Amino acid sequence: MNRFFLAGFCIFFIYCNLFAQTVDLTSVDEFFKVTSALRGGNEVSADQWKAFEMSSGYRDYSEREDQTYIRTIKESVNIVFGTGNPAVRDSILKIQLEESIGENTLKLLSKLILINYIDVDSHFSEIKSFRETYNFNHLVVKAKQRLSSFLGIQLDSTIAFKPINFYFVLADGAAKADALYIDFNLIYKQTEEQRINFIAHEYFHDLREKYENHEFNYKCDLNRVIDNIQNEGIADLIDKSDGYEKYFTNVGETPEMIEIWVNLYNCRV
Repeated sequence: MNRFFLAGFCIFFIYCNLFAQTVDLTSVDEFFKVTSALRGGNEVSADQWKAFEMSSGYRDYSEREDQTYIRTIKESVNIVFGTGNPAVRDSILKIQLEESIGENTLKLLSKLILINYIDVDSHFSEIKSFRETYNFNHLVVKAKQRLSSFLGIQLDSTIAFKPINFYFVLADGAAKADALYIDFNLIYKQTEEQRINFIAHEYFHDLREKYENHEFNYKCDLNRVIDNIQNEGIADLIDKSDGYEKYFTNVGETPEMIEIWVNLYNCRV
């Protein structure tokens, strides 16, 4: 009897570790710690900010020599959840797309982050509840099945997909070298089908990367752009086959945000 119990415990332990390696929610939790303190009128200590910055989702930004991005994220947190300057908030929200072309891309990113955080603030309790109750392991399984169905092949069980780091930045996702980075508020707002398709989209990038000729694709800008058109164009067939306007409308974006995202996609090259 003890041997069966021990075997069951080992299987459960391995399962939990595999899940821990698949989905990382520490940045979501650190975000809630910081924003809950600010919403309660309390100051955030240096140690709390450090834990926030060094969590899985934000660490890359924090370790860069250029601190602009992580500084923008923290300033946006303070503006929305703390005692940030209302005039600064209004000036960021007034930024137009044409102002953010070329060297001023950070202006648009600042606006997108701020809008996302305002949306989080308006559904704060519901998003926290979603974090505590949602089955992320089930989402991962379904997303891999969706990718397999899309490709029309059985995925090899030995393929090691990248872990998913959930965080709050702007309503999008990205497949980076070490992990997939997915905005938590976007996942919260989506339907279950949209969530599965979105994660499958990012898993496509991960899988394709294992077989691409990386040296050739990054040999020059022209190769890289052509490769990116193919990479994103195929992945978008998984979750955006009905068009970008309908996709962003279905996930609850504002008309202004829909226009921004559609223009970004149309001007991707």
